[in-house]
Amino acid sequence: MKMKIMFHDQCFDGAASASLFARFFREVVDPNAELEFAGKRHARGPVFDNRDFTADDHAVLDFRYVADPRLGWWVDHHASAFSSPADVEHFGTRPRDHFFYDPLARSCAGLIVRSMVKTWDWDAGNYEELLRWAEIIDGAQFASPDQATSLAEPALRLAAFVEHNTSPALTARLVEQLSLRPLAELAREPWIEPVVEAVAAQQRASEALIAPRIRVEHGVALLDLGDEGCGYNKFSPYKLAPDAAYVVAVSSAHGTAKVSVGINPWHRPSVPHHIATLCERYGGGGHAVVGAVTLPDASPAVLAEARSIADEMVAQLRKDP
Repeated sequence: MKMKIMFHDQCFDGAASASLFARFFREVVDPNAELEFAGKRHARGPVFDNRDFTADDHAVLDFRYVADPRLGWWVDHHASAFSSPADVEHFGTRPRDHFFYDPLARSCAGLIVRSMVKTWDWDAGNYEELLRWAEIIDGAQFASPDQATSLAEPALRLAAFVEHNTSPALTARLVEQLSLRPLAELAREPWIEPVVEAVAAQQRASEALIAPRIRVEHGVALLDLGDEGCGYNKFSPYKLAPDAAYVVAVSSAHGTAKVSVGINPWHRPSVPHHIATLCERYGGGGHAVVGAVTLPDASPAVLAEARSIADEMVAQLRKDP
């Protein structure tokens, strides 16, 4: 039997979810299953097509719902998991032992473990380290912005690899091993370390760019890195603008423009805006506290649209919810 596992690409929780589900599937459902891993990225409009459904069975994890009869398993925790009311209705017809949704879960990996332990009596005791870090990273449960950006912990180095690696084959390799080996051992692999060191250098450079460009007014920080063509650690703006309750950032990397929005985990507003709802107005989504709008390319016209969206979001966030 061939099982295709699709998961939120360039996301530690997505990779952890795929790895944990793979262990569950082999330990409980089919020990001889041939597994294929495929990362999926958010975009406006449909993100699935017939090429995604080529195996005997299919799972989608930490990613939006798809009303395709060939989908056999789905687990997600994004507030914007459903693209339409029709998808919500269709989800209601799915088997309750294969389809799980909880927008209050800190991580999809945690939701997978809890759901499979409860429903299938799965023994997940071997995966506590990976689960703990998936909850910390995706739930932004860091002690400080410095911890979140330091890359000192093996799990954070692996998260940096997942977020910046551009080889699907290496991502699949990591996913396969993530739940089988100690994180410290895996983080030292020679095919991982060069990517992480490059990320560390890029992070230092990006923070040098962010510091003079981030502007905070009325508790909302606006950051524009759209012309730089580089990524950045999503927690760096909170380190550099600690008094901001929200950060809205325009960036471009890997050929796309993005508007990212988040609530400062260390300086939360007393009555926060719902970030996923805000992003959904522009074709994006996410969680209650963090989200994004990904645009189709990084052309000047699209970057202008991204900046217009960011300006509108900043204006909304400066108002009461």
